[in-house]
Amino acid sequence: MMLLGFFFLLRPGKYTYAKDNDHPFRLMDVSFQSPDGVFNATTITDEQLRTCTKVHLEFTDQKNGEKGEAITHGDNDDDIVTPFKAVLRRVRHL
Repeated sequence: MMLLGFFFLLRPGKYTYAKDNDHPFRLMDVSFQSPDGVFNATTITDEQLRTCTKVHLEFTDQKNGEKGEAITHGDNDDDIVTPFKAVLRRVRHL
């Protein structure tokens, strides 16, 4: 959870309505990207997850009124300190 906070939520109040929205991301706001396409975390299979190399977390509501913008991080060689694998672990847990 610390890695998710560092890579995705370091300053959530900058982007979201911090007082009204203390949970800027939900499972349905997470998607994974592979060479075969982009898959939502609520419907992705384990087989599809194994081919993914990027994760997108979508802001559904921002202070500036923009909707649907996403933060994207790719995988790296580290087994622990990687935003992709941190999100992957949480999605598999959920």
